[in-house]
Amino acid sequence: MLRKIIIKKSITFLILTTMMGIAFANHSPETGGEKNPAYIADEKCAGVVMRGKGDGKATVDGIELEWIYVPAGSCAKISGSKIIYE
Repeated sequence: MLRKIIIKKSITFLILTTMMGIAFANHSPETGGEKNPAYIADEKCAGVVMRGKGDGKATVDGIELEWIYVPAGSCAKISGSKIIYE
């Protein structure tokens, strides 16, 4: 009985540590926690920032120069938005 509990806890620990590793794999300590440039699952989307969101400088909703990161492919689906390419 004790052996089964130890095995279950060990498996749970391994699963959780693997998930944490995957979650933090896209952040690099050399860049101060910024996303790794090789990770291309997000895109910059302008014109969708709500007042006070993003970096906090937007004073009204939908300013064309303010942008946020959104999942790739989402910006094209939002009315009035545009993708910012670098």
